[in-house]
Amino acid sequence: MENSVQLALQALLGLLVFPILAWGLSENRQIFPWRLALVGIPLQLVLAGLFLSLDGYVPVFAALQNGLAVIDNAVMAGTSFVFGYLGGGDTPFAVTNAVALDTFAFRILPVVIFMSMAAAVLWHWGILPRIIYGFTWLFNRTMGVSGAASFAATANMLLSFIESILLVKPRLPQLDRSDLFVILTAGMATVAGTLFVPFALIMADTVVNPVGHIITASILSVPASIILAKIMIPGVSTPAPLRQNLKSPYTSTLDAFVSGATSGGMIIFHALVLLIVVIATVHFFDAAFVGVQNMLGVEPLKLQDIVGYIMQPLAWLMGIPLAELGAAGWVLGTKLVLNEFVAFLALPSMTTQFSPTSLIILTYAICGFANFGTVGVLVATTHLFLPDRKQEVSALALKALIPATLALCMTGSTIAIWLYLG
Repeated sequence: MENSVQLALQALLGLLVFPILAWGLSENRQIFPWRLALVGIPLQLVLAGLFLSLDGYVPVFAALQNGLAVIDNAVMAGTSFVFGYLGGGDTPFAVTNAVALDTFAFRILPVVIFMSMAAAVLWHWGILPRIIYGFTWLFNRTMGVSGAASFAATANMLLSFIESILLVKPRLPQLDRSDLFVILTAGMATVAGTLFVPFALIMADTVVNPVGHIITASILSVPASIILAKIMIPGVSTPAPLRQNLKSPYTSTLDAFVSGATSGGMIIFHALVLLIVVIATVHFFDAAFVGVQNMLGVEPLKLQDIVGYIMQPLAWLMGIPLAELGAAGWVLGTKLVLNEFVAFLALPSMTTQFSPTSLIILTYAICGFANFGTVGVLVATTHLFLPDRKQEVSALALKALIPATLALCMTGSTIAIWLYLG
């Protein structure tokens, strides 16, 4: 059985190996952004230590955790009125299996509408822009990333990819290949702020203070995604002044309220459609794949099982014990093949297969949009703003899946070091 020091050393090794893997896939291995790596990796470690040390001690974290229950109850008041017992209201019959009533579409996803509304209002009030600008200034000054790229990458930790790329729309045509790759990578290595609470609700009984971990994960993955993207596609851009337009796109608080809620509804619709189609497609190919294996007389494996085996070494480099690698690889494979929603929904049912520390590490490692379905979303979105670079964007988006996945692993390694040695 590995001890804490050994597991921490595994995670430390991961912080070295993941950038090396990215360098091995670099378009120009003659160029390595040493300053970026030597500053960015320690910066990620410092931020992780800072947020973990604040967790549970500063009132804002306690307020966020308490607010989780308040938001859930508030949303349930709306869903129970609209959907009845499917949304959390009283049932007209005796319930023999209460778990079956916790429907994802009617209980978890509606929280996205509330969070989308809240994000729009906070943006109109100028709160979110200041937070994003603060982190952008930090990454811009310390890591030497151009203003537009670092701003869009940072915005991804609170906003959706579409909203983030809209913020730098005027600068998009001038972005070089490297900076565009940074934006695409960060778009898959983070999750939108509208999903913080839904994911935290799913993990409420699995880890302590899930909302704090979810927020921290999205923040930590920004520098990791910038580092790995710049290693894979080195650029020559220099830090440019931050001249982003932070003016509210809404005419009033009421406009922000309505627009945010409407956007949340569209997010839910797209999420449901993608979940149905992606899961159905994977199951369809799995059925054919398993059928071929049965004909060959070999033990049948599903696609996510195969990807899970590939992900096991990455899980080991995040400090996951040997005995838990099989289950950890499966969770990581599920996130990559299907999506983060499915992985988060599966993790609470696997608590007996992991230690409490491993559950936290995996929470960080799956807290990102890095999956095959997201590639299509990023391509479709970016094509709208860069129609003359469609072929380049398509190739970059698929390639960005690699550093985005490695960035999430780096975030898992970073948090593991502090958890094992803290």
